[in-house]
Amino acid sequence: MGQPYHCCGINPDRSRRTGQTGGEAISKPLSAYRDDRQGRNFASQRGQAIIGGILDRLILKTQDLIHESENRTVELKNHLQELKDLSQQFKTSEEPE
Repeated sequence: MGQPYHCCGINPDRSRRTGQTGGEAISKPLSAYRDDRQGRNFASQRGQAIIGGILDRLILKTQDLIHESENRTVELKNHLQELKDLSQQFKTSEEPE
């Protein structure tokens, strides 16, 4: 006969690896209780990155609001001073001579 018969990835000597004989198959036991925290660390780091990004945006937004508030305060103080000046001018123009 020619080459060994392979069907659905299983060869005749029961190796599940196509193209390998049973002696070449290397099996590593898989444990359901592996101490593999890399996946969890990735998720944790991703979550921290998301939270960090949200906090950065909130900080920037708050700084913008403070800046706008300070600018508005300056505008209001200027407006108040103009009103006081107008009021003073009005009072002095109404005084009898």
